[in-house]
Amino acid sequence: MAKKGILFLLIIGLFVFVGCEETPPNTTLEWTTVATEWTTDDDWQLSYVSTDEGDHIDLAWNETIGDTTIEKRCYFYEENYAIANNVLTGQYTEEGDETLYDIVITFNYNASTDQVTFSCVGEGILDEKSFTFYPRAE
Repeated sequence: MAKKGILFLLIIGLFVFVGCEETPPNTTLEWTTVATEWTTDDDWQLSYVSTDEGDHIDLAWNETIGDTTIEKRCYFYEENYAIANNVLTGQYTEEGDETLYDIVITFNYNASTDQVTFSCVGEGILDEKSFTFYPRAE
């Protein structure tokens, strides 16, 4: 009888163990719940755009080379990236270029300063770039 009791407990323990699931990663970028339009003192922009066709992220900033200032713009379409715990992994395009560039972006939203900072590692013009934005005033 004791063997059946032990076997029963082992089977129950196995069911409990197998039934436990890992906590799924957070698949929402924390900063998008605070604001969808972000800016800098230089009027750079970070936007989270949601439409009937899908969501995308739009990033624009200026780079000065000599006396010339050039606006740079990148797009991240939801079908080309995945999000886990405020890290975006996927691909983006540059304005005027259909090439998909691989990228990993680590976002950090700081509630006390109300700023989102992020750093990029990958291909194209975003490789090794870092940015800091605050919510755009409505």
